[in-house]
Amino acid sequence: MMGNKLGPLLLAGLLLGGCATGGPESVQEQTADRYMDESGLIRAYPMEPESGVLAESLGLYMDYLLMTDDAEGFEHQTDQLERYFIDRDGGPFIRWRLFHDTQVNALVDDVRIIQALNKGSARFGVPAYRELAAELAANIGTVQRRDGVTVDFYDWQYGLAADRVTLSYLSAGLPGVIEPGTLLMDLDGSKIFFPEYYDLESGTYKSAPEVQLVDQLLIAINRQDAGLESEAFDAWLSAEWERNGRLYGRYVRKSGEAAVGYESLAVYYFLHRYFTETGKEAAAGQTAARADQLYKKSDKERLHFFDFILYHTLKAEREGEADG
Repeated sequence: MMGNKLGPLLLAGLLLGGCATGGPESVQEQTADRYMDESGLIRAYPMEPESGVLAESLGLYMDYLLMTDDAEGFEHQTDQLERYFIDRDGGPFIRWRLFHDTQVNALVDDVRIIQALNKGSARFGVPAYRELAAELAANIGTVQRRDGVTVDFYDWQYGLAADRVTLSYLSAGLPGVIEPGTLLMDLDGSKIFFPEYYDLESGTYKSAPEVQLVDQLLIAINRQDAGLESEAFDAWLSAEWERNGRLYGRYVRKSGEAAVGYESLAVYYFLHRYFTETGKEAAAGQTAARADQLYKKSDKERLHFFDFILYHTLKAEREGEADG
């Protein structure tokens, strides 16, 4: 779509998002220095060429570039999307990772990128972003719906759609492609934790013995966006936060006890978002402060891009609120 041939100096400028040098490194500079390979693709871990190049990372970075009004950086990431991730032979569709010509997409990554393209079109005045988003959304709606719902992925090599719907993917932000519908409404609000996914073959919800708190927060946020409350989860979450001043990455479903001893910057991003959306402003501020402490102590050379960029997105959101 953009298709411009970038010279070395221009490419370097776009990788850095056009930021000035001198002083502390910008997020764009840190991303280029620590995470990007020689092609400007974002690795999952810093300085690890074999750690994987994911559509997830690209979409999260596009969100950050939107948040910071970086039009040049956003244009370059859209070029990367088209050059490396989008396969037009069966679609177009977005490959969920760059590995041996992967022929499978991931709904959660698609939705994030499509939303970013639509927002980028409006913010930066580029109709081509919106047109690309419409192409991608139309293809999902064509091949990736079963029994009236949009499933997790489609395999273009074998022509098969997934047989499950992961509940944390049911964002209400892409009407016509994903409709949360009854799958979120029918969840049992008296239980602390939600099931992870709905199995189309058996027609039942499926749950794991341990829950990922990021997924649980996303489901609660999706329910909140659809006008649904999550009373038991909300009460447990608020009590855990008030008692401990921190939350962990995984919990035991039956007991509600922490299953691991580590905290996660990604958890705190979504926790801050949940507390904000449910009107718990004091708790949201405390969450941001805990994220700051955790980031300062973290080993920056081993930090997954998911945690790195969500932490900085949280900071940008907080700064935007203060400026507003």
